Amino acid sequence: MTRILFTKKSLFLTFLISCFSPISLASEQTLVTVADAKTSPAVFIEIAPKGNSLGDEYVFDQPLLDQAGKVIGSNSGFCLRTRLNHSLQCQWHTRISQGQHSSSRA
Repeated sequence: MTRILFTKKSLFLTFLISCFSPISLASEQTLVTVADAKTSPAVFIEIAPKGNSLGDEYVFDQPLLDQAGKVIGSNSGFCLRTRLNHSLQCQWHTRISQGQHSSSRA
């Protein structure tokens, strides 16, 4: 059996390291984006029966714009009809051109 012993000195050093690490100095940033559905509208995929029915899908691949209207990435995904005349379940991937950030939502 292995035992780990924490002394007051080791806990204090851990505290000091965490206080002065770059992670604690990071600032929060907000990026406002717009998915351009005017130039690249979603495509509707009809699933039988015709009309509003469970399983109908919308698929999209749209430019992602900043507040000034400049293309900064892409927004791609799909939405699935899960409740008639009410709900869609969507999943999409957003990629920002300048950087490593990407995310998926469900």
